[in-house]
Amino acid sequence: METAFISRLKPLLDAVAKTMDVYVPVKVGEYYACRKYDPGGTTEPELNEIRMSPPVKELLFPLRELAAVFPEPIDPQPVKPFAVFGLKTCDLRSMEILDKVFMEKDFEDAFYIARRKMMLTISSDCSSPGESCFCNILAGKHVYVVGGGVGLAPIRSLFLTLVDRIGDFKSVVCRFGARTPEDFIYKKTLFGGWQKLQGVEMKLTVDKANGDWNGHVGMVTTILDRRDVDIANAVAIVCGPPIMMKFVTVSLLGFGFNPASIYLSMEKNMSCGFGKCGHCMLGKYYVCKDGPVFTYEQISKYPNIWE
Repeated sequence: METAFISRLKPLLDAVAKTMDVYVPVKVGEYYACRKYDPGGTTEPELNEIRMSPPVKELLFPLRELAAVFPEPIDPQPVKPFAVFGLKTCDLRSMEILDKVFMEKDFEDAFYIARRKMMLTISSDCSSPGESCFCNILAGKHVYVVGGGVGLAPIRSLFLTLVDRIGDFKSVVCRFGARTPEDFIYKKTLFGGWQKLQGVEMKLTVDKANGDWNGHVGMVTTILDRRDVDIANAVAIVCGPPIMMKFVTVSLLGFGFNPASIYLSMEKNMSCGFGKCGHCMLGKYYVCKDGPVFTYEQISKYPNIWE
């Protein structure tokens, strides 16, 4: 890793562009888009204060790609080296997760690996994180994480980040539920190592128990308690089935949580993923571009948010 100063940004990008295509952030309305860099252009490269709107995975998974000709797969086409400037810490963390999924031996995606090995990343810190950015809202606070069912899947990356930076928070309190013990995902770590992590307080519940379950039985709302955290200095993060999130939100509001301190992962039916088709609109927001994480304050005025 090497450090470059802003005053040397254009010379740096010009030098990189001599050997490969370079993609840079360009301000488009309220967002930053990702565009190919033109060294001979008159526009100076921008240092984006927040992450680009398109996720980094769009550069690693093209919209169209020939992966097989029935009945046999085909090898990836040669990939030219390319560079991406302006990636943020959250982008780099997401790439770590993608690498873990698509580059480890259990499942190696040859097409992903071909692009990833040719990708040069040039990152920069956020100077103005958005109101829904986790890096901006959690430090120095009690973090109250509530998850249900497969909602634990997106929570996992957040949870691992919290554990990695456990000293940044007053406390990390987790309340997870599932329909039955068999429906929990990540059983090995959820029932094992995660229960023993220093600085993490965790409770589990199931809607319906079997003969081997000795834990709590009931909806996830039954293991929530206003005394779990200092509500005046706490942030709640909720992810799960819509009906679960609805009643968890009602409980949190009843405890005294500020609507601006309740963060909801509002995955919807996303078709295009680029904010064009409108399938995922939530009031004025596109879930695919503006979310999927929103505060309850942002979306509470819109009808049918739990559908």
